[in-house]
Amino acid sequence: MAMTLRLDEATADALRDQAQSDGRSVHQTVLIAIDEYLARHRRSRQIDALAREAASDYPDVLRRLGE
Repeated sequence: MAMTLRLDEATADALRDQAQSDGRSVHQTVLIAIDEYLARHRRSRQIDALAREAASDYPDVLRRLGE
């Protein structure tokens, strides 16, 4: 998928600086940032699902912990 990403000057400069510092292209740096963002949110959804499951499986334990 092709796309256009519009950045303000300060963000574009920071992105170029980071890419250069990491020895990567701006393109690679953006792809890595997107992958990390998606992984972080995927883990967050998994943790939320596990917490809901635990809450329904162990309501008495959680109630006692809250006392």
